Amino acid sequence: MKRRAFIHTVSWASLTVVWEACTSKNGEQVPDNVFYTCSMDPQVMEKKPGTCPICKMALTKIVVDPNMKNAGLKLSDQQKQLANIQIETVALRPLGEEVTLAAILTENKDKLAT
Repeated sequence: MKRRAFIHTVSWASLTVVWEACTSKNGEQVPDNVFYTCSMDPQVMEKKPGTCPICKMALTKIVVDPNMKNAGLKLSDQQKQLANIQIETVALRPLGEEVTLAAILTENKDKLAT
């Protein structure tokens, strides 16, 4: 009987320690507009850094700018350089050279006039 009570007490103590270890919030709190994603598998979105469960690559930190109306992603300068992303403003220039670009154009609806 004493042995059974001892095993029962040790089991409850072990479960309590494991529960506290799993539920304690160690580390930093991640804001709601920050998440981590994989550059090869963008459907993977985690709230903490780590590796992609699909390809095992390191996850990249992404910050969503809450001020952007179109809910776009904000990339760091390093991410823009790695992805070879260049941003240009449409302007009037002299004709003469043909330039072929693959791009997505977005207009600033606040500056449209008729």
